[in-house]
Amino acid sequence: MPWETRLFRKRRALVPAVAGALVCVLGAVYGVHASGQRQDRSADLPSELPSAAAHDARFVTWNMCGVPQWDCKDMAGTARTEELWKLASAANTRAVLLQEVCSGDLSQVAGRLGATWHTSFRPYVTVAKTGDRSPVLCENPDRGSAGFAILAHSELTKVFLLPTPQPKEGVQRGVLCASLAAEDIRVCSAHLTPKGDDRELRGDQLREMVRVSVGKRAVVGGDFNAVPPGQDNPNTWMWPSELYSKLRECDQRGSSRAGRPTHEDGDKIDYLFTSLTRSGCELAPWGVSDHRALVLRVPLGDAPSS
Repeated sequence: MPWETRLFRKRRALVPAVAGALVCVLGAVYGVHASGQRQDRSADLPSELPSAAAHDARFVTWNMCGVPQWDCKDMAGTARTEELWKLASAANTRAVLLQEVCSGDLSQVAGRLGATWHTSFRPYVTVAKTGDRSPVLCENPDRGSAGFAILAHSELTKVFLLPTPQPKEGVQRGVLCASLAAEDIRVCSAHLTPKGDDRELRGDQLREMVRVSVGKRAVVGGDFNAVPPGQDNPNTWMWPSELYSKLRECDQRGSSRAGRPTHEDGDKIDYLFTSLTRSGCELAPWGVSDHRALVLRVPLGDAPSS
């Protein structure tokens, strides 16, 4: 396992198993079965969001944990692609923002979904001390490169890799943006620099995301490798205030920024921010990743069907 991964992902063997059933709205939608049930530590949080209507448009972000050498060896690739297909094929899903996805897996799922689905993918890049750059490969050659991506039920236009500062050595991640042609909505899939590396990088990356999303019809999110701002977070300074004022986070409730845990270590590190009206926010059940998928719902009037 690469050294930079050990700094932000706890070994799966160190996470205590918690028995019990999870009550989750999406269980009925996806039919996803958790291989190990984990406790939802904030199920009693009050919600200011109305109940989501079944016909709302859905936007999803999910770190698939699809890179075997990044502590994902015990997770079957076929089960992972099946779960991605279920997330995408649920009614009125407009876009899925992905991190740690293998390009071959993405192509397989997109092909299964049909010709109306479109993808954009960017590989992670490892930079050596010599300056040489190489893509991060998934272990099986058929699965291609590892990276971050957008899977959308719409043609993707104005696709660009957001210029963000990255570590000079080691793995470089990034922010991939595009416009959904049918809905005129900008979406960005972000995988920010993990904790343990230069903290200023994450702050700069967040500010760049604000720059391209505030004032636009936008849904931006992903794995930020950072817990929410708050009194107990010494890195609150790195969060641009516009993310929680001019935009709203999927799980944002009143003045609270906490949200429900999305990572198996009990932290919230996955986010969906939007300028659209929020009508619901849900977490998929635990499945074949150490991250839970986060699902934002918006009224179809804000995101018309293609």
